[in-house]
Amino acid sequence: MEISVVTDPVLTGREVILERTRAGLRNIRNRIISRPSYLVSPYRGHASVTRSLVEGAAKAGLCVRYNPRSLEGVSDVVVVLSGIPALKQMIRLKRKGFIKHLIAGPNLVVYPTDNGGIIASPEIDLCITPSEGICSLYVQKNHRLAGRCVPWAAGVDEEYWSPSAGDRRDRILIYAKRNKGPIIDIEVFKRYLLAKGYKVVVIEYGKYSASEFRNELRRAKLMVGFSRHESQGIAWAEAWSVNVPTILWESRFARYRGERMYGEVAPYLTEDTGVHFRDLSDFSIKIEKWEAGQGFRPREWVLENMTDVVCARRLFEIASKLGSN
Repeated sequence: MEISVVTDPVLTGREVILERTRAGLRNIRNRIISRPSYLVSPYRGHASVTRSLVEGAAKAGLCVRYNPRSLEGVSDVVVVLSGIPALKQMIRLKRKGFIKHLIAGPNLVVYPTDNGGIIASPEIDLCITPSEGICSLYVQKNHRLAGRCVPWAAGVDEEYWSPSAGDRRDRILIYAKRNKGPIIDIEVFKRYLLAKGYKVVVIEYGKYSASEFRNELRRAKLMVGFSRHESQGIAWAEAWSVNVPTILWESRFARYRGERMYGEVAPYLTEDTGVHFRDLSDFSIKIEKWEAGQGFRPREWVLENMTDVVCARRLFEIASKLGSN
């Protein structure tokens, strides 16, 4: 089976003019807003998700066409990972019979009613979301998705996100992500760890490169994470892949357009990869259990469940079931 992975429209007909206009506007924006080199990626959409699927499929020997340049290059099965213009085009192509099966997600919309509820269009065979909780939310808020929504997580490159035998693990890494809403005061927890004699390093989301994050992980024995909500939690998986367990602040609610909704901080957290904590009292209990030798095996869990190859194969299995129906 061959799958086309799409984030941009195929340049044909009116899309040629539209996409060239969009590309020109992106270039103007990039010149005005200087982006660090480490944020520049050859992959469009959510770069980590697109990269994982395309490269994971290649490693697994699966056939993927990434952003085909012509209609002739579009496969019978198409996965639109992101880009509403691309999704609209693929819906039109599905109506005309150019493609047989259309899968959409997980980075097209934030809410299932966004863009007129396009994610539930009848031409879409399956909507994929980053986790089971998001899938349940989508079906709850848009009943047309019932029976057509499945969770699929992107993977991580376990060769890049790997431990280094030469590095000394002598610190606890605090990871703070504030762009999804206010988080609890991390200074309280930093002071607690310092008082116990630990070396503590704080890293802020959006202020580091992948190599900087990896280097800090390779020197850490534990990561304490703070975020309001994560649909998957790729940063957590990157830590686990470097064999760093996580103790994560538990936040059960998020807001979108003023609406309070159920949310998760770590949908894929397991007893192998770490634990949650609620407050300082609970945090101290979790730290003491970790100090006593609580058995985590984060890298083993990633190798079994969340590498690029494992996750690419999982998506192909999801797609293959469409062909059997």
